[in-house]
Amino acid sequence: KTLAAAIQTPPLNLLLTLNTAQGIHALVESLKNSAQVFPGVVGPAIEAQSFVEAWGGKFTLAMDQKLYKLTKVIPPLTVPGNLRSAQLTDIETVTAWLVEFDRACLPAGAHQNAAYWREFAERVVVKGNANFWDVEGEFVSMAFATRPTRNTYTINCVYTPPTERRKGYASALVAEVSQKVLDRGKFCLLYTDAANPTSNKIYQDLGYQFVGASRHYI
Repeated sequence: KTLAAAIQTPPLNLLLTLNTAQGIHALVESLKNSAQVFPGVVGPAIEAQSFVEAWGGKFTLAMDQKLYKLTKVIPPLTVPGNLRSAQLTDIETVTAWLVEFDRACLPAGAHQNAAYWREFAERVVVKGNANFWDVEGEFVSMAFATRPTRNTYTINCVYTPPTERRKGYASALVAEVSQKVLDRGKFCLLYTDAANPTSNKIYQDLGYQFVGASRHYI
């Protein structure tokens, strides 16, 4: 009988799913016995907190998150520009913006170095999952559609440089990227920092609906 489930892509975080209390304790014991190493824990708020408490003292809360689901886009107001898929010639820009996104949006203990982000950028660009909002030949915002499953894609790494913010570019880009996912017969998932009211409002205005709370421990 399966009591619990989790997944990890070493050396990244342990990702939890919905589990019973009995399952959480069984998972903790199994991982301790295997001496598996992971820098953090991410999962549904109750399960993540239960795991950390059962583990005992190693992890601290880095971010409360909200999980959203989208099945129909509510188009934002028209803004200048258009979506453009990132190309191999854009790797340096994608990498630089990922580093900025890392520093601006991720918990301090979860930061990765530029080499990690360059490798990540290359994978995403090659797969055709990295996108820019282009205004007269200049990139002003970035968003990815990654982690494909049978039914979903996750919209992530949404980043707009400080000089281009509050112009509607991110909303327009996320709307377009999300619609591309829906056109494939899938729906979109998206995580936000629960403490950031601006990003939460932007995504809800586009039609993203709250699914549940998540927690990220490091």
